[in-house]
Amino acid sequence: MKIGAVILVAGVGIPDEEMEKFLEMKRPTIFEQMIVSYQRAGVADIALVTRDGMADKIEQTLHRRGVTFLDIESDSFELAVLKGLSYLLDTCERIFVGDIRFPFFQPDILVMMQKRRAELLGAVYGGMFGDLICTSQACARNICKKLEQQIEESAEMAEGTVRSTGVAAFWKQFGYRIAHIEVENEGILVKVTSAREYEERRQIFAEKQIRGHVKVSLAVNRSFFGPGVVTLLTQIDRLGSVREACAKTGMSYSKGWKLIHTAEEETGWKIVERMSGGKNGGEAYITERGHMLLEKYELYRERVEAAAQDIYKDVFQDGELF
Repeated sequence: MKIGAVILVAGVGIPDEEMEKFLEMKRPTIFEQMIVSYQRAGVADIALVTRDGMADKIEQTLHRRGVTFLDIESDSFELAVLKGLSYLLDTCERIFVGDIRFPFFQPDILVMMQKRRAELLGAVYGGMFGDLICTSQACARNICKKLEQQIEESAEMAEGTVRSTGVAAFWKQFGYRIAHIEVENEGILVKVTSAREYEERRQIFAEKQIRGHVKVSLAVNRSFFGPGVVTLLTQIDRLGSVREACAKTGMSYSKGWKLIHTAEEETGWKIVERMSGGKNGGEAYITERGHMLLEKYELYRERVEAAAQDIYKDVFQDGELF
């Protein structure tokens, strides 16, 4: 089961000048805080929705994180949600949606939410909903249709509106009952709107526990297939263009082709085929063997990461060091 996540940077009411301060902070930045939490919970397909003016700046700091960048012209919360869900709903069975202003949820909460089969699920602490939602594929598709209709009927939404309702009220408007899961960490409720607030609250709420970490890749004579290549190939499969896929992943066009050629040299088969004509001078598609490789890699990655966590707990569970 493939899990995706949408991180909303557009439409949340943080001005560009404050976003730039977030980028200037020492690591982990607020963007890395959220991305790493999702990745630690096994969420592999992450889309970050930004305004046009900030996209390039954020991409420069995150281009090695395996994240897809989606831009919208206005600062509309509804458009941002629509853009993110629309991008992931054909490939992900469940999709998380989170607001960049609420970065302190813990990965184990995401794991708990993945196990529940509710159409629309929220995390609750002390009777209050946090700003983190998990939706099924079918629910996401229906919400997208309703959002498209709302935006079409409202010029104000299309031009840019920051969300003013609470998280539960926003999602309930689509006709779904929000199931909830009680959590024991109040980090899901902690909101930051400035770099100063983030730094202060990170000292209190960010999880600092040392953890095991493995980067899963395939190799013959050299490593040729890992998270970066997987993200790039997934984009090519969706967009039909290597150039557009590179742009979405914050990667140069030459770097993208270098990764593809390396993978093809190491395997001995074609992974990406091109056809003359079409958008940007030629369309591209993933070969049948390329699709098989992507599927097998994802299964292999999930099993390796699960095994690595079990080994980590076995080795370090006595708590003598931390």
